[in-house]
Parts: sequence; structure tokens; C-alpha cells
Amino acid sequence: MTKHDHAQGFDDEQGLSKRTIKIVLGAIAYLIALAILITGESALEGVFSGTTNLVILLVAAITVIVLTVLWLKEIYPSNDEPVAASTRKSGNILILSGALGAVLAVGLMWFGDVDDPSQSIFSNAAISPTIAFVVGAAYLIGLPLVGWFWHRTIDEHEMAANQAGALVGIYAYALIAPLWWIGERASLLPPQEPMIVFVIVMAAYTVTWMIKRG
Repeated sequence: MTKHDHAQGFDDEQGLSKRTIKIVLGAIAYLIALAILITGESALEGVFSGTTNLVILLVAAITVIVLTVLWLKEIYPSNDEPVAASTRKSGNILILSGALGAVLAVGLMWFGDVDDPSQSIFSNAAISPTIAFVVGAAYLIGLPLVGWFWHRTIDEHEMAANQAGALVGIYAYALIAPLWWIGERASLLPPQEPMIVFVIVMAAYTVTWMIKRG
């Protein structure tokens, strides 16, 4: 088996590679921690004590920060590692896209919700039309532009990883959205949250992309 085959997430002796298992477990931990942060104390109220709730929220926040840093190190090798210029450029563009998302999130948190700005990114409450227009326009223009630059820099291997991630992502959406919709109509599941579906789909894409990218 070649080194490239190992990058696909499998090992001759161990089957599923340790790296693949770490990525999957990391993604699960990230989603759980992010869900805790999004729901906040409202989801923990009545389950644990006030102090325990704060500890859980703190651990969730640390988990999100640590895993984000590790993900950035994964896609952006240090200067000590010999990497192709295209790899470094694609890493820069991915970091730029993350910065764009962070700026939009901060904009929503500070200025979005007309009643409680701190909750505007975590709820379906009404937001200011002006902020909706600004954030929507920035997302509509920024995402395709960053994606276009990224596709111009990546090599064939990373393009294949991107295609694999996109395939898994679309299948994840094709499964989650209809099943949740059916479950909601049968009163078996709560109302569908489009942003939760979005996060799960993007997580499926990212995990697959990282495994295939090697």
C-alpha cells in the first residue's frame, strides 16, 4: 500500500487508521460542544447545579477553541514542514474563509437581534433588516469569491478530497432533511432547524475532506 493509500484513512494492519478515528471523534466532540454553547444554560437548567452548568459551558468553550486550533494546524502546516506553495496558498484561503465567517458571526451577535443581540446568531428571532442585508450580501459575495480562489490553488489530490467531502455532505443532507421533516410531521422530532442541519452537513464534508486529504 502506498503512502497515498494511507492518506485515504486506512492502514494495512489496523484497518481504519488512528488519524481517521481521531478526526471522527474530534468532529463529534466539536458538534457536542458547539451544541452546548448554542443552547447555553437554557438546555442545562434543571439538570445540573449552577456551578456544574458553568463548568460544562467552560469545558465546551475550551473544546471548541482547542479543536479549532488543531484543525488550523492540520490545514496550515508550520514553516518547518516542507510543503508545496499551492498547499500553503490553499491554507491561507481557508483561514481567510474562517475569518470571514467569524466577522459575519460577530456582526450578527453585536447588531442582529432587535431584542437581544447576544442571541441573534443562536436563534430564529427577528433581526434588523439592515444587518440582514449587509450580512447576506457579504456572504453571497464572499463565499463564492473565496471558493473560486481556493479552487484555483488546490492540486488534484486536494480536489479529489474536496469532491469526496462534497459527496458525503450532499448525502448527509439528503438523509437528514427529509427524515427530520417526516419525524417532525409525526411529532417524533422537534421542529427542524436549518442551521443545525447546515452545521452537521458541513461537519460531514470537513471530516471526509480531512481524511481524504491526508
